[in-house]
Amino acid sequence: MPRSAWGLEVDPAHDVDWRQHAACDPHTAELFWITTGHGPTVLSKDNRAALELCRACPVRTPCERHERRERTQYAHIAAGLVWTVDGPREVYEVGRHGR
Repeated sequence: MPRSAWGLEVDPAHDVDWRQHAACDPHTAELFWITTGHGPTVLSKDNRAALELCRACPVRTPCERHERRERTQYAHIAAGLVWTVDGPREVYEVGRHGR
């Protein structure tokens, strides 16, 4: 099965051409994965850059639909949101503690 820019498996029956217009691509994929520990999720400098890129993306709506349908157990950024095992959450202000 093919993989998305985030390395997730893509079902061609459900995923359409919107990905071709996405601001992210396989070259930026590592920026979108969040390293989590046992405490609260802390976004790195790269994660914050990915979030800004994502928020300006022209295909946020179809991306969010895809993310809601294809849940993953890994914390990542997509559709301008931070996705955790508990679902999406909006990040309004990002702390200065980055890696």
